[in-house]
Amino acid sequence: MGSRTDSDLDATVQWLEALANVSKSNSRNGSREGWHHLHGADVLLRYGRVFRPESAVPVRDLGPAKRCYYNSAEIALAEGLTYVEGFASSHFPTEHAWCADAVGALMEPTWETVGTAYIGLPVKRDVVTQVLEANEFFMDGGLLFASSLMLRWLEHGVDEDMLVDVGEPLSEYLQ
Repeated sequence: MGSRTDSDLDATVQWLEALANVSKSNSRNGSREGWHHLHGADVLLRYGRVFRPESAVPVRDLGPAKRCYYNSAEIALAEGLTYVEGFASSHFPTEHAWCADAVGALMEPTWETVGTAYIGLPVKRDVVTQVLEANEFFMDGGLLFASSLMLRWLEHGVDEDMLVDVGEPLSEYLQ
């Protein structure tokens, strides 16, 4: 993993690995046999991107607290930014959403203080629109990770054409 200066990123990766391992243990009954991924954490570990807090660009008007998914979708669609959903850390890794600009600079539209580690899936604008219009969510929390699209990705694999090439590939960090 990364250097000691990346301890919060290390902790977030370890959290994702723990979630993925619990899902593997829980799936031994065969209910998801043949699925490409058993948990959103698996998807993040394979396709996730790292967004560096030190690259954060200030956001003029923060959205309401505890509405990161909608704050991020709203600003991404209104300002032509990339919507990113995954996990971020501010003391502890938590499910979160944020935006990135064309060069991968982080934009935090919800938290007053930028977090210390961000790992997420940057998706194209039309994916955000498709998920919002479909309004098919299988659990609370999240926009992408709680959507029927994520269920399809878990079962059949991620359509990489729906992702945006911004941020640093997590796979490079893990080497």
